[in-house]
Amino acid sequence: MQHEFSHTVIREAYELSQHRCQCTDPNCPHHSDDEGRCRQILRWTAQDELARDGWRAVHIEPTGPGTIGNCQVLCSHCYEHAVATSRSTEPIAERRRLALATAGS
Repeated sequence: MQHEFSHTVIREAYELSQHRCQCTDPNCPHHSDDEGRCRQILRWTAQDELARDGWRAVHIEPTGPGTIGNCQVLCSHCYEHAVATSRSTEPIAERRRLALATAGS
């Protein structure tokens, strides 16, 4: 079962993302900059919109909790790509876990 995010968690995830898409999928056609991350700048008021600066707060682990540690921000283009290619955002989650583990070592 997927747990919903609170408004506070969504706002914190948006702020932590520095108002940018957090997609790091190298196969995503909407990708990337020198940091290996999508370049799209997001607008707070465009949440859940298909606009160019639209975005969604998504679960890293689809059945995980609705906490900040399980929340990432994807622009609408990267979100659609993730859903179309995997029916889930879980592959993104695995790459993020690996990146966090590497950064912490």
